[in-house]
Amino acid sequence: MTTQAPHPLPVSVVIPTYQRPDALVDCVRSLLEGTVLPNEIIIVGREDDESTRQALRQLSAGPKDSVSVRSVWVRRPGHMPPVEAGLQPPLPPGCAPLPVFSIGPPGR
Repeated sequence: MTTQAPHPLPVSVVIPTYQRPDALVDCVRSLLEGTVLPNEIIIVGREDDESTRQALRQLSAGPKDSVSVRSVWVRRPGHMPPVEAGLQPPLPPGCAPLPVFSIGPPGR
């Protein structure tokens, strides 16, 4: 993974996801291997989504970066509850919602 410092402006990337563990891992790894790092990555999943929890455990077992990765859990189904939860404070200015499918696998 990269040893770059986070972006000088506080940037948070919010990734709402549901039962897409491989895409989530690829997305987070792509962010961490980018030329400009966010200050934090917020992964928002449903409480009953065990595959996302397993992906987070896989990510936490990897090398540590200077980017904070945290999770937020919601109960309500649908696309908007995770997006809304991910955009709740405490977020610094400069937050970028990012669907998990919008970033390709590392190296692409």
